[in-house]
Amino acid sequence: IRRQRQMCIRDSPYKEVASIDASGSATFSKINIAAPGATESASGFGQLIEPDVSTNASAGKSVLPAQAQEIIINNKNITKDSLIYITPTSDTANKVLYVKNKKDGNDGYFTVAIDTSLSKDIEFKKRLAELKREVAEKETELDAKYIDKINKLNDEIRERERENFDKWLAKEESLKKEIEIMEANYREKIRSLEEKEEMLQESFNRQREALLRTFEKIKEDFERKERILQEREKKLKYNEDPPSAESSNDKTSLR
Repeated sequence: IRRQRQMCIRDSPYKEVASIDASGSATFSKINIAAPGATESASGFGQLIEPDVSTNASAGKSVLPAQAQEIIINNKNITKDSLIYITPTSDTANKVLYVKNKKDGNDGYFTVAIDTSLSKDIEFKKRLAELKREVAEKETELDAKYIDKINKLNDEIRERERENFDKWLAKEESLKKEIEIMEANYREKIRSLEEKEEMLQESFNRQREALLRTFEKIKEDFERKERILQEREKKLKYNEDPPSAESSNDKTSLR
């Protein structure tokens, strides 16, 4: 089918599986790479053995085809100090994708492999990083005594941290014990105060009852003395103003 200067290949009226434009660029939904002389399997696909890809990019994406255990990626930018990072972006069935080997120079390449091939493609990202030669040389020239000194300093720091931690634990235990003693003393003082309060309440009640009895007694004495005084006043009045004879006769007749 030729349309808009592009040739498209479809396996159905709606699904495009490949296309080629006027510049010669081609796009495929999937590529099966087979080694020379590969025989067809029972499923009709070729046996995949060590496919290879050529690229000069320092980063990109690649695919380890199904049934293949490794893929060779040609890259002339690889040097002896190159670091190669592989990051799977699809399921690897818990298998580890790793860099099996590498070669530097114009015919440089590296091999990405897996211990056991899978029945599906494995997509992964790859990135090349150059380790600066000056850094590598300085790392190799680093004197062992400085490394030992750093290790000793780290050991001393860890030992001091352990000592400080032990001291902190001991201080924490001591503070816990002091708090427990203070709480016990506080509870004892509260209990003592409650007992004193009860004793004071009982004493107050007794004193109150005693005061009430004393008041009643005083009141009775006062009333008794008041009656005595009234009787005395009557007698005195009687002596000062005796009754007349007529009133005496009246009293006698009444008797």
